[in-house]
Amino acid sequence: MREKAVKALADRPPTEYTPVLYYGFRYSWPAAADHAAEAVVALQRTDLVPELVKLLKEPNPTQPVKTGQSYLVQEVVKINHLCNCMLCHAPSQSREDLVRGRVPMPNEDPPPLYYQEQTGLFVRADLTYLRQDFSVVQPVANSGKWPGNQRYDYLQRTRPLTKQEVTTFQKLEKDNKLPKTYPQQTSVLFALRELTGRDHGTTYEEWSAGLKKEPLPQPTKPPAPQNP
Repeated sequence: MREKAVKALADRPPTEYTPVLYYGFRYSWPAAADHAAEAVVALQRTDLVPELVKLLKEPNPTQPVKTGQSYLVQEVVKINHLCNCMLCHAPSQSREDLVRGRVPMPNEDPPPLYYQEQTGLFVRADLTYLRQDFSVVQPVANSGKWPGNQRYDYLQRTRPLTKQEVTTFQKLEKDNKLPKTYPQQTSVLFALRELTGRDHGTTYEEWSAGLKKEPLPQPTKPPAPQNP
């Protein structure tokens, strides 16, 4: 599916998809950075090399960051789509609301007519608080009357560390035992090496110096179309 998607992107304006690929390199789930790197290489986006080099300066996106007196961490979470209607949608109190959906209730059969039921608890499908990054249908243990395979929505959240997590992180930081590399950085380096055919090291400083000594050739512009 990703291969077909990349082939389709080749025919689209880069401005439409470049921010999504760039976001992938900083995503908490390392596989997203791998997929972004593979897409950038397949599309031969050598114009992104300067921006990719800048990413080498960025910290690990899953590493806690101190904000004021607290520490925050970014992580990927999954939400069971059937069980969390009101987490994402506003409640509906009127039958005049647009696109009402009945909330499935635990231990009951799912409503057969999701958007046409007349009784029960409802949410407004036209108001959404959260937007998932991606969704996957996955098996559910002890699904009861609900389907054995259900949709899970995945997205990033930022949360404060627990006291125990703060203590552990501060000790690692004090002992200088925090990881020096991280998977997303490895993905950036893969993309840089494949796009340039060179290996200038692993740091921003090394790549900046290397590209100054050996600048990449400017891509040639396609010839202008001839009038018939």
